[in-house]
Amino acid sequence: MRTTFIFAACAALLTSAAIASTGSANEDAKAAAMAKCMADTSALGAQDAEEGCTCFVDRLSDEEASAYAQITDWDRDATPSMKQAGAACFPELQ
Repeated sequence: MRTTFIFAACAALLTSAAIASTGSANEDAKAAAMAKCMADTSALGAQDAEEGCTCFVDRLSDEEASAYAQITDWDRDATPSMKQAGAACFPELQ
């Protein structure tokens, strides 16, 4: 009985550590996407880059945010959903 309880407690700790790690990775992807968006759109003359980038990053999935942070050619590499989010959040850049 005691061994079962100890095993269950260890499993619960490992599960919560894995969930926390995933949450941190997702936050890192969103932060990297936000930083790239701020740099890119400020260089393009966006009127309110911070507000637009918040809108843009919020519309991306974690996977898309991670991919966006790595792209070097918007026209070639951005997914259709990235382009839709960009158009919605930065109408002045269209």
